[in-house]
Amino acid sequence: MCFTFRVALLLLAGIILSLAGSSAVAQSAAVVLVNGKEFDLEKCQKLSRFRTISLPVAANDSSHVELYLIRGRRPFGRNYFESVAEFNSYDLRAWLRLEKPTNAVYIREHGAIAPVTPARPGDRLLILLGKEANLADSKFAKAYNLQLCAD
Repeated sequence: MCFTFRVALLLLAGIILSLAGSSAVAQSAAVVLVNGKEFDLEKCQKLSRFRTISLPVAANDSSHVELYLIRGRRPFGRNYFESVAEFNSYDLRAWLRLEKPTNAVYIREHGAIAPVTPARPGDRLLILLGKEANLADSKFAKAYNLQLCAD
């Protein structure tokens, strides 16, 4: 494993631990849509009913988006998007079920990984938004944390 990837994973692990350890995480005040409806990110989303998540798109959508699938405190899948609009149009459900590979450009440039196994109840989605690529190594503007649960 290359040194840069290890450093990025260590930084991401620190972010995950700080997010998991504090209920005071600043979730964005903007509306997040799950399955096309407003959703309170303090609640868990039933995995069997999960279809899509849509983030608010700014007028000048220049935010990069990094998506992490986390089991316990360990990330085991990630993907990258050049804009919020690209993220919103992505087939996230297929990715969580291992039906669709991650973004080929990101795999080549950043070593993205598809989830090792399909998502299961108890997993979390961590979504970071920021202006720079490689948000785990730099500052991110917003973080969204969605818990997936059983029926």
